[in-house]
Formats: sequence, C-alpha cells, structure tokens
Amino acid sequence: MDGVCLYEERWGRVLTQLENISTKVCSHIQQGEEKGGFRDRLIIIEQEVAALRKSVWKIGITSGLIGALIGNTAPEVIYTLGKWIIGK
Repeated sequence: MDGVCLYEERWGRVLTQLENISTKVCSHIQQGEEKGGFRDRLIIIEQEVAALRKSVWKIGITSGLIGALIGNTAPEVIYTLGKWIIGK
C-alpha cells in the first residue's frame, strides 16, 4: 500500500512540474508575440544586420578603389619627391 501512495505522490509532483513548465513556456511565447517582444526585436536586428552587410560592401569597394589609386600613383610621387629632395 505504501508503494502505491509513493507512486501517486511522485506522479503528482511530475504533473505539477509539467504544469509549471507549460505555464512558463506559454507566457514566454505570449511575451514574444506582443508588440516590442522578442520577435519584434529579432526582426529589427535582422534588418540592421542586412543594412550593415550592405554598408560593409560599399565601404570595401570604396576603400579598394582609393587603395588602387594610391597604389598606382605612389611610385610616381615617391620618385618625384626623391628627385626634389636630392635636387636633380
């Protein structure tokens, strides 16, 4: 008889814990669905990351062009400055 009571008591604890978990999960989902909740913030972050990726490409292309221009003109500038410093 004691074994049956212990079994029922343990089963009651398990059911109580499951109800608590279910309540917490449902409240978490409701908070995420509300305005300004987790999903809204996630969408905002995704949009900002997409904009950041576009700006990184623009910055990369611009800096590449500037670097190429400097790389092409640097030898001529160094040569001209060297001639000017030496005086020839």
